[in-house]
Amino acid sequence: MIRSKKTASHKERRRSRPGHAFVDTSVLYVNFFGHDLHKTAIRRRIGSLSVLACRYVLTEVHNQSLPLIKLYFSLKKGETLTNALAVVASGYRDRETKLILQTMPRMLEHTNSAPQRLAALANAIYAYIEIAESIVREFTEDSLGCPLALVGFSKEPGLSDAERFERFRALISCVVKEPAKCQSDEFRITKADQIESVRTDSQVDSKGIVKLRKFLDKLAAGSIPHARGLRDRCRHIGDLLIALQCPRTAKIVALDTIYRDLGRILNRSVEIVPSLQALLKGAK
Repeated sequence: MIRSKKTASHKERRRSRPGHAFVDTSVLYVNFFGHDLHKTAIRRRIGSLSVLACRYVLTEVHNQSLPLIKLYFSLKKGETLTNALAVVASGYRDRETKLILQTMPRMLEHTNSAPQRLAALANAIYAYIEIAESIVREFTEDSLGCPLALVGFSKEPGLSDAERFERFRALISCVVKEPAKCQSDEFRITKADQIESVRTDSQVDSKGIVKLRKFLDKLAAGSIPHARGLRDRCRHIGDLLIALQCPRTAKIVALDTIYRDLGRILNRSVEIVPSLQALLKGAK
């Protein structure tokens, strides 16, 4: 697991010094839930570089915790583990479902009762967010201004896990969490030239880029209603929002191959961590 000490003030830095690994959300995710081979591969690619990220990755980390919180409340209602998993998995996309399934060993190991399972799951939720936040040594300037990146669990003493999760879940909403502070529209305006390059570069036409372009075209045409919610809109272009915040002096370290394509278009250095299947095949 990547270890990185958080500075006392953990202040954002306006400029990146040479020698940074700019990580995407999947690196933080795999570092906590992933296979040991994957974690080792990430460490090798980061090497001695200081870990840097944009604050939007914390928005994605917080969103990823929601299926786990839903699972917590399903179990708390008395559902069996099998039924609770079926209910939760039916409402989420593949990556989030994988996260749920990868949490199971943490729940089942050394747990013989429902209360123990709930406590183990609660600890996993807290630990994932805490470790994900602590890995990043520095953050870039928060030009996207996503309020959801700043949400945390209540520190109020005496609250139960369920009460903390309820409050957290209520805040993870673009509607509830002061949407006026979100600067996503302004961010896209300031990055208009680079976004246009992504939309029009004829030299890159991978499946991921084509899918991204289709959504960018809809945004440009005004066919994506604002009422649909900023979180839903940003989710479709999250990789682009992250890549656009990578300083030129940093190297992007990611798992999703779309970053290789974005790096070519945006003139950023990129290193892709191989998939677990590729690592397992190479280990044979």
